[in-house]
Amino acid sequence: MSLDFQEQHAASLARIGAAGVDQTTWREFDAGEEWFAGRALSVSAPTWENRKAAMSASYEWTEWHLTPAGWIRGSERTDFSKTIKEPPTDRVLTVTYTDENSGYSAHQSHSEDWRGEDADSVAALLEQYGPAPKQL
Repeated sequence: MSLDFQEQHAASLARIGAAGVDQTTWREFDAGEEWFAGRALSVSAPTWENRKAAMSASYEWTEWHLTPAGWIRGSERTDFSKTIKEPPTDRVLTVTYTDENSGYSAHQSHSEDWRGEDADSVAALLEQYGPAPKQL
């Protein structure tokens, strides 16, 4: 037998309460309010008597292209937008810096996405400009 939405919601709240989570500052969303999928909100508005906080989630990245002129910012994604750029024609290496955050952890990483065939050029430019920027 399948539960309807109201029954599922009530069962979820019962499990949360049984786990000892304090729900005294929680409230239901009003009609017309939007919940950003996966993005947590900590919201305070004058019409609210209490503050509601939820788990945050963030996944952002930036591509960095190594060129004879140095590291050039490429395509990027933030939580609210995405910008796509064509890679420079003179790139020798492309690295993506990723920043992932949630209410429980934070993780930053680099991944090499593309490497040109001229290993000497890649090595020389890495020696000259250093590793890819560790920033969005």
